[in-house]
Amino acid sequence: MAEPSAHGFGAPARRPVGRLGLVVLLALGVVALAVMTQAEAADRAGPSTDPAASDPSTDTAADASAPRPLAFGSVTSQGAIVFRLGEPVHAWSVDAAGDVRWQRDLARGDYLVCGPCPGAIVKQADGRAVAIDADGRPTDPPIGLAEGLVDTTSLTGVVLASTRPDHRTEFVVPTSAGLIAAGSLVDARLDQSLVVVTPATDGRAVTVMRTAADPLRQAEFEVVHVTSAGAHVVTVALDEPGARPLPCAVADVDSVAYLQQHQGPTSAGSTHVVRRTDDGPATEATVAGAFDACAAGPDGVVLATAVTGADGDPTRTLVDLVWLDASLSAISHTTEPVAGPSASVAIDARSGRVAVAGGTGPSSLLDATSRVERPSAAAVAFDDQGGLWSVDVDLRVHHEVTP
Repeated sequence: MAEPSAHGFGAPARRPVGRLGLVVLLALGVVALAVMTQAEAADRAGPSTDPAASDPSTDTAADASAPRPLAFGSVTSQGAIVFRLGEPVHAWSVDAAGDVRWQRDLARGDYLVCGPCPGAIVKQADGRAVAIDADGRPTDPPIGLAEGLVDTTSLTGVVLASTRPDHRTEFVVPTSAGLIAAGSLVDARLDQSLVVVTPATDGRAVTVMRTAADPLRQAEFEVVHVTSAGAHVVTVALDEPGARPLPCAVADVDSVAYLQQHQGPTSAGSTHVVRRTDDGPATEATVAGAFDACAAGPDGVVLATAVTGADGDPTRTLVDLVWLDASLSAISHTTEPVAGPSASVAIDARSGRVAVAGGTGPSSLLDATSRVERPSAAAVAFDDQGGLWSVDVDLRVHHEVTP
C-alpha cells in the first residue's frame, strides 16, 4: 500500500528481512488487493472456449521450473475464484466441487469477484462491469453495478463499491447468498491511498478505516461502520508514532474490531486490539507480539502474523497465532512452521479455526485447543459458511463443507 506519511495504514513496520506483509495470504476471502496489484501489466484474454482450458494443468503459460504463487479471491459455498499471481494474473472460477468452470487472464485494473460463483463480475479499469455466467459466457451485470464502480482496497475479504449521482458510495459484498448490499456512505474518500474496506462475514456490513480528513490530524484515523441502517464514525488516536492500524474481519453485522501494531520485531513488539459495537463500550487489550491480521467472532479474537527467516532459515516461514477469549484475555498461543518462503493463512471468524499452508510440507488446521495435520496445499481460504477451500501445487482445488 502507499505510504504518504510516517503514520497510518501501510506505514512500514521495522521488521526482520523477509517479513511477508501483504504477501501473506490472510483470508476470509483472501488478499484481493495483492491480486489486483499483480494485474497491472496484464493483457486481457476472454473466457476460454477451448475444452482443454477447463483444466488448469494444461495451461502452457505456467513455468514448471518457477511456479507462481496461488491465492484465493472471492470464496463462497457455491464456488470460488483462484488466482495464479504474476504477469499476467490468471484466474479460474471453480464450482462447489472444486471443478474448473472457466478461466481467463486479467487485464490491467481488473477486479474479479464472485457474482455469484461460479459466475463472476469483473470491475474494469474504466469503472464498468462485465458479468460472466457459470459457463464463462459474458452476460449483463446486475442493475446498479453496470457502471460507476470504484476501486477498493481490502486486506481481508472482497468488496465492490459504486458511486451514485448524489456522491454516495454503495458497498456490495459477494456471499454464498449472492451479492449483498452492505449500506452506503457519503464522502467515502475511497480515492485516498490510505483507505481499507473490510466486509463482515455475512456481507451485511463493512468497516472503512481511513486517515483523518484534516491533514493536520495525521496522528488519528477514522473507523466507519457501515450497514443498511447508516454509518457510524469513530475517530481514534494512534497509540504511538509509527503504529500501524489494521482492520479485523468480523463475524457479525454489529461488531467492529481493529488493531494497532506497535513497532518492533514480532517477538519484541506488541499489538493493541479493540473490539466494540456502535452503541456499546469498547473491549481492548494489548498483546505481546506484533500481529498484522485478526478476526473477531462470538467467542473471541484470533491474531496472526507470519515471518520468513525468523529462525535464521530464509526457506522457512513461522506463523504465530494467538487466540483471545471474549474479554480479550489470551487463552492459547502457538507457532506453526511452514517449509517455504511464504505462507497462506486463513482465519474463520465465526469458529476461530485457522488454516495454514504453503511450502512443501503438510498444511494444518488449528483452533485454540487442537491441531490437525492435512495434505499439502499452496493456498487456503474459508468461505462465509465456514467451508474450507484449498488448492495444491498441481492446481487441484478442494472444498470441504463444515458439518
